[in-house]
Order: sequence, then structure tokens, then C-alpha cells
Amino acid sequence: MGEGGIVAATVDDSGALVLVGVRDQVGKYSPGARETYCGVVWAGAEGGPFDRGELDCTEFPPTAAATLADGRVLIAGNRDLWVRD
Repeated sequence: MGEGGIVAATVDDSGALVLVGVRDQVGKYSPGARETYCGVVWAGAEGGPFDRGELDCTEFPPTAAATLADGRVLIAGNRDLWVRD
């Protein structure tokens, strides 16, 4: 995954794992630029294979994940929310 790691995990209504990660991009493309982190999500059955998705690259990466009562997965950062059906 590079510089970064898993920051949150949950399961969806079907029991599939949902892992949320953050890649540290600070200074990688523009030295001295503002801090930038890229959110990544992996989803799949235990043992894989996993589907990967990109969330966004901002100063405010995702930090938490939770499964809602209706089975959707909510991923949250300081400024953004993502919902997975």
C-alpha cells in the first residue's frame, strides 16, 4: 500500500469486510505543499479477493467507518462522508 495504513474497519450487511486506509502523500508531488492524504477502501469476503476504491485526496482523510442499521456503510473524515450501498 505504500506509506499509510488501515485506519478503520467494519462489515456490511452481507458480512463482507470493509477496510478503510489512508496513503500519506505529503510532499510526494509538490515539496512544501500542504499536507495531502488519499483515502482508499477495500471490500470483500474474508480471505479475499477484495475490490479497491479510491475515496479522495485532501488534507482531511477518512478516520472512521460504521455499518448503519439499514446495512449501508458510512465512512467519515473531518470534512467528508462517504456512504456505500
